Amino acid sequence: MNHNHAPLLKVVGALFLVANDALVKVFASELPTTQIIAIRAGVTALLCGAILQSKEWPLSSRRNRDLLIRTGITIGNVFAFVAALVALPFSLAVL
Repeated sequence: MNHNHAPLLKVVGALFLVANDALVKVFASELPTTQIIAIRAGVTALLCGAILQSKEWPLSSRRNRDLLIRTGITIGNVFAFVAALVALPFSLAVL
């Protein structure tokens, strides 16, 4: 990756994080937590797939224990994050 784009990518990533938090907070009163997580997962998978396709990055076919442990921890983290975000007041969720 070109290192000149790194600061811009960090800013875009921060904007996506803030937008994600705000949208989760807005829809938390209307949708159950599991549906919010499913929507987030779907959007994330689509974005990752588009990035991988545009960069022509090969996906690793190796399955190892460390990757499975990390994936399990990440899934638990997503559930905890959304549950905490739903419990926070809106003003704290977008800061």
